Amino acid sequence: MPVVIVPEAYQGPTQGRERVTVAGSSIKEALDNMADSYPGLGELMFSSDGQLHRFVSVFFNGEKVLSADLDREVKPTDEIEVFTRACWRVNQGA
Repeated sequence: MPVVIVPEAYQGPTQGRERVTVAGSSIKEALDNMADSYPGLGELMFSSDGQLHRFVSVFFNGEKVLSADLDREVKPTDEIEVFTRACWRVNQGA
């Protein structure tokens, strides 16, 4: 199953877990399953219409993914990393 790397700002719902193994055949399905498994996480990542919040970015095996590409297939060895705009700035040295 793919691993999702959770930013520190979102680790409250995951009880401090930085890496979460989730089921899913696509990036979106994996993120949805993670949100379903950790109450409160979905509201942090998704708007009421189910789209990623504008301040959330997703990387797939180190490559930025656009919202239109969230249906991309995932394999058990893949990594999905979630960034918020705040942690993106910290990681970029801004």
